[in-house]
Amino acid sequence: MRTAARTLVCLLALGCPPQNPPITGPNDDTGAADTATTGAPTSGDVTFDDSGFVDPTMGEPLDPDASPAEMCLHLCMRVDVCDTDPGFEGCPCDESIPAFCVAEWFDVTNCFDQTSCTELQTFEGPCWDKLEHAYLKCEFGEDGCEEYTVGVFPDPPAGTCGFGRECLDMPSRDVTCEADTCTCTIDGVQVGTCPSGGVCELDDPAMSAKIDECCG
Repeated sequence: MRTAARTLVCLLALGCPPQNPPITGPNDDTGAADTATTGAPTSGDVTFDDSGFVDPTMGEPLDPDASPAEMCLHLCMRVDVCDTDPGFEGCPCDESIPAFCVAEWFDVTNCFDQTSCTELQTFEGPCWDKLEHAYLKCEFGEDGCEEYTVGVFPDPPAGTCGFGRECLDMPSRDVTCEADTCTCTIDGVQVGTCPSGGVCELDDPAMSAKIDECCG
């Protein structure tokens, strides 16, 4: 059992290709006009003006027959062109994602295509919620849950410990044990107790079984 990551950085740092074609600036040696342009915008294109980023368009639709690798590249390029730099080292979506969370990443990609860059740059809203969910689904595993232990400081008395099971699609379960009794809470509400059976001195599988015993 590993300690659950309690904080997910829900921002991506993407190493995707640069925007193409390049923007022509007013001081270039090519003699370009004073106002930079990329031509008439098409779906997925972005432009710049004196105030910075301008986005009047949505993304290009994803090919419904795209492979997971093609889908991830599509998403990474969309996030890159929207200049939404979210904080991972590289794109968290690639061809190595487990099969059990591919559907969640397709959902993320479709959401990003249907949302303007201006909205995405707020780093809030349903698309970012979907991205966080997809990322955690891959991290937690096929059952969508991760078990964790809680440190008790300083120097907890013998028989004192805390552990639990955090899940994406069902209530999380927290167990605290003191002396001979363990108590389970679900969403902050106490739902049951059970004998500790010395679980605090045992191994992780015993804690996992104790969650099921105390919480049902």
